[in-house]
Amino acid sequence: MKVEIIRTDNKNLIITVKDADTLEVRAPKNLSKEAIEGFVRDKKRWIEKKAGEKEKIKNEFGDIYAYRQFLLFGKRFRIVKSNVTEATILEDMFVVPQKVTEISQLKEAMKKFVLEKAKNNLPAIMSQIGSKIGICPAGVRVKSLKSKWGSCDSNKMITFNSRLIQLEPKLIEYVVIHELCHVVELNHSEKFWKTLEQFIPDWSERRSSLKKFEFLINDI
Repeated sequence: MKVEIIRTDNKNLIITVKDADTLEVRAPKNLSKEAIEGFVRDKKRWIEKKAGEKEKIKNEFGDIYAYRQFLLFGKRFRIVKSNVTEATILEDMFVVPQKVTEISQLKEAMKKFVLEKAKNNLPAIMSQIGSKIGICPAGVRVKSLKSKWGSCDSNKMITFNSRLIQLEPKLIEYVVIHELCHVVELNHSEKFWKTLEQFIPDWSERRSSLKKFEFLINDI
């Protein structure tokens, strides 16, 4: 397994299994390489377990990883090239221009399409759900985020990851209601989880399902 060491100003050492073949280690600047290697050895069984889980997900979504398919609202679309000027959905296909020949170009076309689609849909979805459960934030933003599906700040402003639009509706609903609950309870206190359970009794199952799609945030 390839180990990527990133030096940070934080005091804690954090390891993340990025995929089945890559381990990211965020370590304090003054921590020795020997100490880092020892920590990684101690976590070997945990790392192997996580790597196995990542490999299983990669196998399940192999066509997504290989850029043969595209996800939108939980549905899979075949990626094809045609005489179009910009990426679009046509029946069961995600169609990109003929000039898109490199993976980097395809990723950029996907990112642009997803961001536009999310900006056009997520605020309306949140407004509908917010009205239904009686919680209204100060506002909503949609961005391309790298580490989370959404957030709510102390000013009750909600920010959603544009990639959220790629998930199935019940997972979108989970993230939206999760962030709306932060409008009334900012942290993850017991009161927060009880509030969330009032609106989504199966929130734990949905949260577990959501973890399978973290590879979308990591921008495969």
